[in-house]
Amino acid sequence: MRTSFVGPTSQLLEQLESITPGILCYEELQSVPMLETDVVIIDFYRYRLNTSNYEIDERGLTDELLGLASLNPDARWFLVCPPHMVSFGYRVCLRLVKLLNAGADGSALAEEATIADSAQKLAAWREHVERVDGFNLTLVDSRNLTSNETRAVVELLKNVESAELTAVGGGQSEALTCVVRCMSGGAALPPRLMKVGSAPAIRREHQNYMDHARWSLGNNRRPDHSDDDIWICADRGALMFTFVAAGGVGETLRDAMRARDVSAQVTELFGTVVRPWLDQRLDQSIPIGDFMKSFLQPLSLQRADEMWNPSAVPNPVPELIDLATRVVRADLPSTITHGDLHGLNVLIQDGAPWLIDFYHTGRRTGVFDFAFADVAWFLHRTAAHGPVALECTVEECRAAEQSYATGGASLRPELDTLRHAALLVWGDDAQALFQLARACAALRHLHWPFADYEKAKWIAHTAYEHVRVLRPDWWQAPVAPTIDFS
Repeated sequence: MRTSFVGPTSQLLEQLESITPGILCYEELQSVPMLETDVVIIDFYRYRLNTSNYEIDERGLTDELLGLASLNPDARWFLVCPPHMVSFGYRVCLRLVKLLNAGADGSALAEEATIADSAQKLAAWREHVERVDGFNLTLVDSRNLTSNETRAVVELLKNVESAELTAVGGGQSEALTCVVRCMSGGAALPPRLMKVGSAPAIRREHQNYMDHARWSLGNNRRPDHSDDDIWICADRGALMFTFVAAGGVGETLRDAMRARDVSAQVTELFGTVVRPWLDQRLDQSIPIGDFMKSFLQPLSLQRADEMWNPSAVPNPVPELIDLATRVVRADLPSTITHGDLHGLNVLIQDGAPWLIDFYHTGRRTGVFDFAFADVAWFLHRTAAHGPVALECTVEECRAAEQSYATGGASLRPELDTLRHAALLVWGDDAQALFQLARACAALRHLHWPFADYEKAKWIAHTAYEHVRVLRPDWWQAPVAPTIDFS
């Protein structure tokens, strides 16, 4: 690394030269050849300091430093600060995060009292920088990682020589779920599962896991539950589900469903894995319009109506809009729900289902996961013409939905298993709400860029007709009054 030192010749410079030979010394920041420099070290003990009153033009110095940093965002900055300038140094480092390609790793500060400590901290920082820059990271079927994401991955994969990240699915979200295969000491380590994304999203998912899943689901799925079941690099944006892949990453439920009957795994998923969530019930009675909205978001019924045509499928949306205005209550307890239970967020390992991706986990109406999964297995694709869990033609989908609505078999045994589980938990009286939820969940897929829209429309239409047969009285309820505030 080409290193420039800013400050007068001092004991610190002598210490640094013994660690990093070939340091170039400059008395002024403006003299540093930024385009030819990898690391800039500033000794604030003496640089532009009036030793009689310890005054310094912080604003001017900050502007000068940031201006130089913008010339070469690949360079890194190390600040050595006396006690009265430590807060100033940290403010500068925070400003540098947005400018430098290395993000939070692009700058560091030494506030130790002795010159030897500062030199030692600099040496450790340089060693870390060289390790991150030299890490052999290969991406397979994945978008490129940002510099912060790359550093988060390296931070989590400590003491390994190289890593290969293979994307598992993908979608509209910028977050990336990957299988990670590492080498250490020339030997391959067991694969792990890693989620990479923005720091706020990763912190939210980690918090949801800790609040709702760790003790409710982790103990349910493995008796040797430990404290290191999930690792997080919160300030940059990555977490690793170590509890999932201790014995190797299995296949997704989507792929397993495409290959064979996985009714046993679906039974365990809803009967055992999420059962602790379903038992956390709170009585709830909400307007039918709000119930429908929870399955449609971010779409609205009005927008779904606009998106329906052209289509040969009869449009149920005007009738659903009418229902949303009626004085009808959805009396069904709320529970903890996964919130995004499509086939890529369930792994099958050693014949058992494991949940991942807890970003949307939270409290919702009790049939949410059942209805969401039911429809997603038909419709959820992560790319144009990509695979879905339940592959079928539009005509097969229509015929199967009509068969199910009239008491016949579903398209696949897994769907019969899921639908039976929903009524087993919530009772036959919840059938109409379950079908209404399916209709709205299918409409939601009209905004998903890769979904099969004709299948979504047939599911929504058939489920709506099922609701009309079960609860015609809903459409006879009075219309909710509107309040005029004019």
